[in-house]
Amino acid sequence: MKLLLGKKEAWIKIKDLYGLVFLMVGDKEKDSMIPVQEIKGDRYIRQLHIICQKDMKKGEELVINYNVDIPKTISYKEDKKNDSI
Repeated sequence: MKLLLGKKEAWIKIKDLYGLVFLMVGDKEKDSMIPVQEIKGDRYIRQLHIICQKDMKKGEELVINYNVDIPKTISYKEDKKNDSI
């Protein structure tokens, strides 16, 4: 984006301009600039059982817990007032 200040001109990337504007605005404006995302889903805890062959006693079982997140709905905050901008 080309930015003119008096007789001087400068090229600035859109993401840098967005960051600069974000630093200068108030809290209400920041809230409208950031899209809020909400993910609803289920979390399942699973166990992985491994039977060791070396380094530990042969036949010794190693149990590892891990989480599996399954999203069901994803919703975004939409502001219908600022559609004309």
